[in-house]
Amino acid sequence: MGPREVYPLEDPQNAAIVGPEGEDAASVLHWGRDNQVLDELTLPGVPATLLRQAEERMRTFFPGCGLVVEQVPRVNAVTIGLRTSEDTDFQRPIHVGFGLTQMLPIIVAALSGEREGILLIENPEVHLHPAGQALVGQFLVDVARAGVQVIVETHSDHVLNGIRRSLRRGDSRRSGLPSTFFGPASERELRYLVRL
Repeated sequence: MGPREVYPLEDPQNAAIVGPEGEDAASVLHWGRDNQVLDELTLPGVPATLLRQAEERMRTFFPGCGLVVEQVPRVNAVTIGLRTSEDTDFQRPIHVGFGLTQMLPIIVAALSGEREGILLIENPEVHLHPAGQALVGQFLVDVARAGVQVIVETHSDHVLNGIRRSLRRGDSRRSGLPSTFFGPASERELRYLVRL
């Protein structure tokens, strides 16, 4: 998705998913703003709609974060406003940290997912500090527990530690969460598989 002044507003039928690079996240968020989020992913205290739940999830990563999505009049485009504190005004994404625009498409994709759907994420740790990376791992376990198959490629021990911590808090076998870790077996073999 990346920080931009405006984001193209795709036709809702063509922008049903955020896309491989998050390029349609703004469209999915705009058109699906009132769609209900899976009950298991709904945070308490805010409406169970995609826009309000996405904003609340952003706050778990960035305390005080605010989110607005507005269509540009007479143009097939939307603007996104982000704030990093309740004491500040909404800013365009180009004026806030990259972590916010990195996480927003991941959160939108996860919250707009359906049971038995598949969520593929590559390097969710980019532009996040270590604690934020661990929170990503915990969030992805929550998404998997809601019935969405999550496949994540990461180079971050922090993301993996967040996954491990979250799995330890609940019994992954009882909740039906298979977890697999791929890593180097030796200099001669490329990969091996370990069940977590």
